[in-house]
Amino acid sequence: MLPKLSYAGGFAADNYWSSSQNSTNANNAWNQNFNNGNQFDNNKNNTLRVRPVRGFQYGT
Repeated sequence: MLPKLSYAGGFAADNYWSSSQNSTNANNAWNQNFNNGNQFDNNKNNTLRVRPVRGFQYGT
């Protein structure tokens, strides 16, 4: 996904929350760094960016 960011537009080179909670620590959720491509978990009390995404079906 990282190489295709220019198609979506409006991304800051920063950390964004995912919708996935850490399965071993309910206080943490996963996030994506759109500067370097790293993924890591972070405490849910921390402030990170979000990107709303509308549901879609693959291939449409």
